[in-house]
Amino acid sequence: MISKAYRFLILLTVLVMLVGCANVPRQDFNKAANNHLKKIAVITGEQPKEYQVDIIHHPGLSFGLVGGLVAAADMASKSSTFSEAAKPETVGLNSALKDSLQQIGATNNFELVFLDAPIAENNGFIQDYTVLKSDADAFLDVRFSMAGYRAQYPTSPYVPTLMAKAQMVDAKSNDIIYQATLHYGEPWMKIDGLVHVNADLMSNYYNFEALTNAADHATKALEKGAYALGDRISKDLQ
Repeated sequence: MISKAYRFLILLTVLVMLVGCANVPRQDFNKAANNHLKKIAVITGEQPKEYQVDIIHHPGLSFGLVGGLVAAADMASKSSTFSEAAKPETVGLNSALKDSLQQIGATNNFELVFLDAPIAENNGFIQDYTVLKSDADAFLDVRFSMAGYRAQYPTSPYVPTLMAKAQMVDAKSNDIIYQATLHYGEPWMKIDGLVHVNADLMSNYYNFEALTNAADHATKALEKGAYALGDRISKDLQ
């Protein structure tokens, strides 16, 4: 069964293709203006329950609504098949992300604590950080919004792809002091403000059968991507 979140992601993919150019919120971290920060509480969202397998320029998308539905059904079927083989609930995407975010403490002399946070709707940011009852000076909230593989065309290789969003909020003022939407994969999206990290092209798969048959290796490539995104966030906060 296709989840509501997956339907939304399919719609978002189609909209991005139709619009061709969009923008996402972006706010750089100003370390000098936030030198009062000593302790940061890090929150990560839920482990993805399903991997998304997309073909960006799916032939069906050229044939109106009916073609779009055919394309969505095909991509949903591929997502389900790959997820059954890869078992996303057992893969350590969040663990890799947390391990990478540990660098924030080492490179910035911050004290880091990791908190279990309430589950937010659609894996969105927490609306009220005071419910966490922490003595941290700021909250860094990082969430995966997409995990899986994308191909440009039916004959293009499938590339490991992750989307994540991050924001840091000052605990006292509740002001957002850092915000980014991050993409790990091929730089195909023309979106202003998007932070892009190149995927390891050694983890490409030249057809869907090859991707599914190499599910174990393919999930390791996604873990590597999660680590790369955490590394980029760490660098943003230096």
